[in-house]
Amino acid sequence: MDFAGRTSLWAWGPLAVVLGLAAGLPALLPPDRWFWFDEMFQATYASQSMLDAILATLRFDLHPPLHSMQMVVWGWIHDSDTWLRLNSVFWGVLTVALVYFCGRRRIGEREALVAALLLAVLPAAVAAGQTLRMYPMLAALAVLTWHFSTAWLSEAASRKALWGLGAAGVAAIYTHATGIFIPVTAGFFGLVLIAAYRPDWSRIRAWGLTQIVIVVLALPAMGDTLVRSIGHTAVAELADIWIGLTDLVMSSIGVREGLMMGLAFAIWALALAAIAPMRSRWLVIAYVVFPVLLVLGLSYGLRPVWHPRALFYILPFIALGAGTTLVWLADRLGGLAPRHGPMLKGALVGGGERGPDGGHALE
Repeated sequence: MDFAGRTSLWAWGPLAVVLGLAAGLPALLPPDRWFWFDEMFQATYASQSMLDAILATLRFDLHPPLHSMQMVVWGWIHDSDTWLRLNSVFWGVLTVALVYFCGRRRIGEREALVAALLLAVLPAAVAAGQTLRMYPMLAALAVLTWHFSTAWLSEAASRKALWGLGAAGVAAIYTHATGIFIPVTAGFFGLVLIAAYRPDWSRIRAWGLTQIVIVVLALPAMGDTLVRSIGHTAVAELADIWIGLTDLVMSSIGVREGLMMGLAFAIWALALAAIAPMRSRWLVIAYVVFPVLLVLGLSYGLRPVWHPRALFYILPFIALGAGTTLVWLADRLGGLAPRHGPMLKGALVGGGERGPDGGHALE
């Protein structure tokens, strides 16, 4: 994977702290509960052979077998409950690192660092790191689809980017029953990039063929999902939508606590405000707004699929949007108080370089 640009010296220390938080908070904080029903499936798969895990997943589980397969590999090292939980911590830390390195390249170094910090400490991300489930893995795959789509369609990257896009999309499909939402989101984002950057026809054609391959490879997983019943999804009413969006960033604690609901509203407002700048506009529209509308549309038009976990993969992009807006606010506050601006900005987001074009995030 090619990450152009270099991380400035000032950022390595804060980045290490952020990654430490991403690993330490879910690993060291006590979880709400130990393994529950769905997690017991994953723990059982991890103790089986690869073939047995695949067959058991296909027979007894709603979801495709890729997560179970990587759990088998993870279990080769150790099969204790604590070690199995650390698999989600690993994927969570990887997602935070990807948010920083991909965001630094395309939005700005400070914005990426703030976004990585937000993602590391958001209650929903911490809670997901304490469960033996697929959601942190899906989030990492979603960030990779953003990276590879942008590299191929707007940065003239090599065909490795196209292979990476296809691999990440197919991996998402075979990780979770709603994993198909990730390549659909990436496909919408790709269409936006084509309209905005107008790459040459050979790149558009190769991208289109990749989408066709992803769709063909998705058919077995989609067919299996459609014939199975799901009992914990619903056609959401307005109150359910807000509760779900709160749960998405603050976990279930946000639904119970008024302060957490207020913080959830603030995070969403900051993320959506990042639609204003060109550098983050289509990222937020494609990877935050579009998935929510997609799931709601399917719930009302096809079958009930509304559930906050189906949208967990957009959490890194919520953090990127919020991080972009926070850096812009810090710059503006610094501009209003020039004598104290450097100190104020340093306290909020640290020093360092501006974005790739040398300008503010929202200019």
